[in-house]
Amino acid sequence: MEEFDLDYDGLLVTLRRTQAIIVGSFPLVCLLPIAYRAEVVDNIDFITPMSSFHDTVREITGNTRYRKCEPQHAPIQRNRLVRGIESYRIHTKEGPRFLNFHMSDDRSNELLLESIFYSSTTLTMNAITGWGIFCAYADLLERNGGLRNDPTRMKRFNKNVPPEGRHDFELDNIRQTKLEDREFTFPKRSEGRSEHNMHGVLGRCRESPSCPDTIRSVRDRGCRFQMLMTKGEVSELEHHLFAEWPVVIGRPELPETIWRITNGEELGAMGFVMTIESED
Repeated sequence: MEEFDLDYDGLLVTLRRTQAIIVGSFPLVCLLPIAYRAEVVDNIDFITPMSSFHDTVREITGNTRYRKCEPQHAPIQRNRLVRGIESYRIHTKEGPRFLNFHMSDDRSNELLLESIFYSSTTLTMNAITGWGIFCAYADLLERNGGLRNDPTRMKRFNKNVPPEGRHDFELDNIRQTKLEDREFTFPKRSEGRSEHNMHGVLGRCRESPSCPDTIRSVRDRGCRFQMLMTKGEVSELEHHLFAEWPVVIGRPELPETIWRITNGEELGAMGFVMTIESED
């Protein structure tokens, strides 16, 4: 966060209050620093509910050196959940840094996590929330591997489905080349039927969480969630542990999201993503 001149504790508090999440390359760098090797990540992408969009922007950029600039072109702009963007820039000794705030088209906070499943690769199906870092394909990521995904073939089963946007395959190819330069590998989707690819991590077809045919859930064993705490919470936890008092630092449960990425062209299967919304 220091490179972006952001306060870690303050950012976590804002993400919790506004229910915004961070997506794109930045969570990948946090999970695997190797992703930083070939290219500097100079932007952070936020997705925020429509109802708290302006509060999120104001709390993060207010009283800082960030200034509004022309919206930055990013793959996430093709996301079916995104209906607006504001970008802010700051100049540092390492170069310019950008914060891109994407407004969700739905007021429901529960649907924000869906946005990561429209990524063109599982490598960026990660999100930073106010409570931790979520990773959808942990087994593959730990082995510097990922699977491709075609966002135009991802059906959405929730209400208020927006029309499909244009898909920029050239932009996806550029992104994939950059990820390959960072020593990430992309086994062919058809190889997902093998038990021996990627050191066996792809596993059995339709059983392993890393198989592109498997229907996944945020609750299954293929996902990881690493908790994040403010400095005050860490101090409180250490105090309670020293005093041998029981302590629980809670976090809201992730919304029950189910998905399957698109398969290889030869299989012709569509992907999908849906969130089981709560009754309240």
